[in-house]
Amino acid sequence: MADIVGASKVNDNLCLNNMIILRLLSEEVFDFDGEMTQAKAHHLKKTFCSEFQAVFNLCYTVMESSDNAPLVDATLHTLHRFMSWIPIGYIFETNLIDLLTKKFLGVAIFRCITVQCLSEIASLSVAQMEQQNPLYINQIKSLFRNSMMQITNTIDPAVDLADAYRRGTDADQKFIANLAQFLGTFLKENSQLVEVFGDKLDQKSAVELDLKNAHEMALQYLLKISMVDDVEVFKICLDYWNWLCAELYREFPFQIDRPIISAFPMFVGHQEPPRRLLYNNVLSEV
Repeated sequence: MADIVGASKVNDNLCLNNMIILRLLSEEVFDFDGEMTQAKAHHLKKTFCSEFQAVFNLCYTVMESSDNAPLVDATLHTLHRFMSWIPIGYIFETNLIDLLTKKFLGVAIFRCITVQCLSEIASLSVAQMEQQNPLYINQIKSLFRNSMMQITNTIDPAVDLADAYRRGTDADQKFIANLAQFLGTFLKENSQLVEVFGDKLDQKSAVELDLKNAHEMALQYLLKISMVDDVEVFKICLDYWNWLCAELYREFPFQIDRPIISAFPMFVGHQEPPRRLLYNNVLSEV
């Protein structure tokens, strides 16, 4: 591993080739290790993990400093393969999230693989971790705010995404599908960190207002993507809407309408919980 990292510093072409080797090695060891012996797989995983600091530093340096687009693209693809197994400190205790959201998500040639990397991070339920880390919580909130800012700059919120998907290139269609995956994954795993309740906006902090706007925009994009005429894309969206409805029903099983309240005094004083009120408008469009 050290030899690969060391050789990568010679020139960009060698570094690009080594990024591909690192990606393939990660796939073989962590994703497709069925053909190798258990002992060999265990040894390679242990070696990869113990020497990963140097590999991560190489990837980070390329992303931070290189202006070689093919090399950066190869590095992002390699990083994506690492995301499922690297220690989360590399994600939340470095500047990686800012690099992905602020530097690469808004760039057309990098946005597709970048949003795939962000989906891997979004799958981490930060609020459900055994020991909640305030730094990790702030980082995941920052990821969401910055991602939505870049997405709204990339895709006009007023655009007809179903039509854009139909007319778009393969890359455009892949990005929309990956965007749906990212939004659905993030909101399923970390929604409680970005839900802002209440209408008294003057009493909210700037961060809360940013999160509220980002959350509303994420739901609107998912609504628009749900109209895309593609079965696989629709399944991604449906999975989120099904999860959301089930969550709200478990929290408060019955919808209390005003006529029912009038007819049955026992319901007087019962109000819909804030979380259901938060989603009422968007669910009426689903």
